[in-house]
Amino acid sequence: MSDIIQCDNLDESIEHYTKRLGYRLNMIKPADAPREALLSVPPAVAGGLTSVGESVKSESEQIRLVLKISDSHLQPHATVGGPDTGDWIQGRAGMEYRDLIPGRLGGKVIASHIRLTKGGEVPDYVHYHKVDFQMIYCKAGRIKVVYEDQGPPFWLETGDCVLQPPEIRHRVLECTAGAEVIEVSMPAEHETWVEHDILLPSAMVKPDRYFGGQRFFRYSAGDIRRTHSSVAENLPSEEECCRKLAELILRVEECSHTSDKKSAYYQQCCQSFVQYFLLNRES
Repeated sequence: MSDIIQCDNLDESIEHYTKRLGYRLNMIKPADAPREALLSVPPAVAGGLTSVGESVKSESEQIRLVLKISDSHLQPHATVGGPDTGDWIQGRAGMEYRDLIPGRLGGKVIASHIRLTKGGEVPDYVHYHKVDFQMIYCKAGRIKVVYEDQGPPFWLETGDCVLQPPEIRHRVLECTAGAEVIEVSMPAEHETWVEHDILLPSAMVKPDRYFGGQRFFRYSAGDIRRTHSSVAENLPSEEECCRKLAELILRVEECSHTSDKKSAYYQQCCQSFVQYFLLNRES
C-alpha cells in the first residue's frame, strides 16, 4: 500500500521528496503529460536519517503523488493544447510532446511527436515501459541511446527506427538541438518505471533475447534504396500515417500469432513506417 498525496505541481513535488526527503522515484505516468508518480524510501536510508537530517519511516514506505484535478485536467488528453490543437505539452525528462492521433483510437494506441529543444546531455535515467508495443522513429536530428543487452550506446540518425520491446531497459543520453522523434505505443496510457539496479550498457550482448515475446529491432535509414520514382502523389500526413500504423498494430495484436511471428510483423510495420517518411522527405 502507498499513501496518496495530491499536489499542484508534480515536478516540484517529485523534486521535494527526492532531493530533500531522501525518497527515490520509481514510476511515473503517463510520460507525455505526467499526472501520477510512485516514490519509495531506498534501503540505504530506510528507518534512519536522510542526508539533510529529516527522518523517514521504513524500507516499505511508499507514497503516490497525484496531480490535483482541475478544470484544465477534466479532459486528460487535451490539456494545454493536446491532440485537437496540436500544441506542445511538457512531458518527462525535459521532452515536449504533442498527439498525432486525436482520441488515441479509444485509448488503445498513442502516437506522440516528441521534440528536444536543447542539445547535449538529456536529463534521462535508465527506465522501461509497461507496454505491449512501442516503436521509436527519429524524424529530425540525432539522438544517442543505449539499450539493455544490445551493445554500446549508438546514435539514432534521422530516418532510423527501433522496435522497442516491452520492458527493455534503456536510456536517452544525448541529442542535437531540435531533435524530433515519433513514438507509437500500445496502450495509450502506460507506466514508465525507473530501473535502479541495472546499469547500461550491459556487460554482455544478447541480440536474440526476447522481452515480453518480442526482440529488439533496429532499422537504419541507410538500408532503404530511395528513389523519387517510387513516391506517390498526395502522400498522407503524419497523422494519417500514424493512424494507419496504429490500426495495423491492433490487428496484429488481436491475432493468435506466435511471438516470433508477431515480432516479425512488428518489424515489417517499422520498415513500412520508415519508408514512408524517407520518401515523403525526398519528394
